[in-house]
Amino acid sequence: MSGTPFNLFEELREEWRTRGVGDRVLAEVETQFQSVARRHPVRRLREFADDDGLRDLTQKFHLHLVQGRLEELFAHAGDLEHLRLLLRVRGRQFLSNERRHLDFENVRKRAFEMLETDPHFTHADRAGGGRCWTLAGRGEIDRFTGDPVELQRFARSLATPASVRTLRRDTSTAPRMISDPDLRALLRDICGKASWALGAADLIRILRERLGAWEVETLSLSRELAPGTTIEDRIYTAAYDVKWTTQPT
Repeated sequence: MSGTPFNLFEELREEWRTRGVGDRVLAEVETQFQSVARRHPVRRLREFADDDGLRDLTQKFHLHLVQGRLEELFAHAGDLEHLRLLLRVRGRQFLSNERRHLDFENVRKRAFEMLETDPHFTHADRAGGGRCWTLAGRGEIDRFTGDPVELQRFARSLATPASVRTLRRDTSTAPRMISDPDLRALLRDICGKASWALGAADLIRILRERLGAWEVETLSLSRELAPGTTIEDRIYTAAYDVKWTTQPT
């Protein structure tokens, strides 16, 4: 394989066009991703702290890319350094989403344990609708059957708990987006102010919205931020502006 950046880029693009993810493309993806992952805070979590964890993350990132994202990168990269930059941008975003997912899974488990064990809450199993929750003593109320946008508006009307505002994390192995007292208070606020009994999916949607726990995806590579300018154009230009003094990572 030629060592010049131009020829290497063309060889990678040709391999992608004819074979998909071959050895050269896979090696480039792994190199760029791991250069970001080794220094990312997600590595401090127990699940990803060792070499096996890094390999698992790399495999998940590979699967993440082949769902149409790698094709977009090859379509929009102008040269080898641009391709590598976009792989690192995608890698950071993927790692942040992994951390966000683990954080919220921690919150979700704690929330439903509280709903099941705290005497302030009560639940009912509705035929064909599964279990739903409300505050104890409210009597029987209808289950939520509205539009998700209505849940979004409701979630945004709730006060943001103090521990969420300060982004407090209690441990490196089980990071918390919200303290237990604040989570219990938020659940009481949700169940007390909602006009309906809430199912598991409804509560998860409200918690994600109020805690800002949605996984993020970069703007479409074809979406313009200004006439003729995409988000990757701006990232690419900024990186090249400083390439003589510091390497983009």
